Amino acid sequence: MQEIIAKLTAKDDKYACAIADKIISESQDTDEWYEYFDDFVSLLNYPKSLVRNRVLYILAANAQWDDENRFDAILNDYLAHIIDEKPITARQCIKALARWERQNRSISRK
Repeated sequence: MQEIIAKLTAKDDKYACAIADKIISESQDTDEWYEYFDDFVSLLNYPKSLVRNRVLYILAANAQWDDENRFDAILNDYLAHIIDEKPITARQCIKALARWERQNRSISRK
């Protein structure tokens, strides 16, 4: 997992973004990344806002696999990013939540 954290926090933002996009995409169809949920949570307050943005989407994408209610346990920390010091992160938090809601609606209809 340390390798994934290093990739998500890499100085090369395009590379790190590509890794995050891969994790988010795969998380739509499989719980493969859910086992690393707590590791992703550890990045919620990372100093670099781009890392926070990525992890907000990763956590939202993995919330559908959360039978252990781990997302509920971090919800206050997650929602704190709605008023993040960086406006882009606040917007990304809201977008990730909206995406999560749409995803949950489509899952519950199945």
